[in-house]
Amino acid sequence: MADGSQLLRLEEYKVTNGPDLRVILTQSQNPEEAGQVTSPGHLELAKLKGNMGNQTYSIPDDADVSTFNSMVVFCKPFRVIFSVAPLE
Repeated sequence: MADGSQLLRLEEYKVTNGPDLRVILTQSQNPEEAGQVTSPGHLELAKLKGNMGNQTYSIPDDADVSTFNSMVVFCKPFRVIFSVAPLE
């Protein structure tokens, strides 16, 4: 953003609904298991706002986004990946 803040924007997003879904940035390119999502260096942004539609999430100012390779929607209690998107 012009003020230096960083955002993650999901557009026309749709995912299966689930309990306690979180938006997480990971260093893994294409995580396939929970350990790759929650490994050291991940960044949990927030609870998923909804399972459909456009959404925006703030990224902390001190986060180095160049270290992240994917965004994951992750069910925290059951440690299940619901969705993965590469970051460009």
